[in-house]
Amino acid sequence: MNQNRLPNFNKFRMKETYTYYDEPLIFGCEAESQLYLGYVWEKLDEYIFVRTSPQDLKELEDHKITLRDFIIKSRDKFVNKSYKVQFDKRKVKSIEVFVFDDKNEDYPYEGVFLDRD
Repeated sequence: MNQNRLPNFNKFRMKETYTYYDEPLIFGCEAESQLYLGYVWEKLDEYIFVRTSPQDLKELEDHKITLRDFIIKSRDKFVNKSYKVQFDKRKVKSIEVFVFDDKNEDYPYEGVFLDRD
């Protein structure tokens, strides 16, 4: 994948749903052969997709790492590989590189682990 091109999230494939309420809220998915953790951001049609590895996602699933630490680890490992994506009727409406706020305002609370429904 070209380093400057944004991934195509119109064709992402859901791999695992962790939290669901009327629709997936936190989930593992694949887009263009890359693994991501997706989660609802500020409203139900807006998601953050955090690039990850199978090993890091397994650590999250096994409660060896908190959601916050997982995101920080992924942020540091895959620089500029997190995206904010807004959907309209399941099609991508907008996409942008998402840079986590170093003031910790964009992260989940400390001590929160992935909780499967």
